[in-house]
Amino acid sequence: MTFVLGIIDGAKGIIEDAKEGEVPYIALVKVLHPHTGVFEPLCAGAIISETEILTNAVCAAACKATYKCEVYVGRVNVNHGGKKVEIKDTVWHESYVEMNAILPDTRFANLVLDIGILYMSRIPLSETVKIIALPQENLERKSDMRIAGWGSGFLYGIAHHEKLKVAVSRAYETYVINKEILVIKTMEFYPRPCVSDMGAPIVYMNNTVLAGVGSLWTFKLCKRDDTTRAFYTDIYNNTEWIANNRNKIV
Repeated sequence: MTFVLGIIDGAKGIIEDAKEGEVPYIALVKVLHPHTGVFEPLCAGAIISETEILTNAVCAAACKATYKCEVYVGRVNVNHGGKKVEIKDTVWHESYVEMNAILPDTRFANLVLDIGILYMSRIPLSETVKIIALPQENLERKSDMRIAGWGSGFLYGIAHHEKLKVAVSRAYETYVINKEILVIKTMEFYPRPCVSDMGAPIVYMNNTVLAGVGSLWTFKLCKRDDTTRAFYTDIYNNTEWIANNRNKIV
């Protein structure tokens, strides 16, 4: 899979290497490449309980055959550190089908609910591995938010960063399509997601409440110079679906 997210450089925004424990709620999801046999860092997710990671539908579907994915928590370096946790099962929103993901059409009418859950064996919580809270109210407009990920947008010829990156992205406009897909328009030249971290979390500035998870649709637009749109699946307006699919015994 190549339609993925990540953080690209912005002239005004500051992108930094994450310190250990700075983004304790993020999980790295590596997906088995069908040709090379190598697990590639294509996805991410947000830890929402000791046994659940919230991600997008594309990543959840890719990990349905659980042997095709590896999940790490508490990891900063993309290739070592942290703890590996076993995936037990996955689920994704019923509106998602793979053909929708690979079609090049980005019209709003074709947007699917790009959300999914990875059911895990028990995640070892610690100072560097923590649960992030789900939102209790809608995201405020014109707000700064924190983004994190390993993706590079293929800058400098690399598909992902060696270390987890963090940045503040200023959303000067936020709106919701059908109350389900969160679209964040970032200030020009500020960091925004692009390539290599589908499912990566975007959180409130207090770093304790989840606002959204990265959608595949950002990938479809991130390489265009004429757009600053970044697409995330809104968490608040999907709380019912999340609640209905939590606490599954596997």
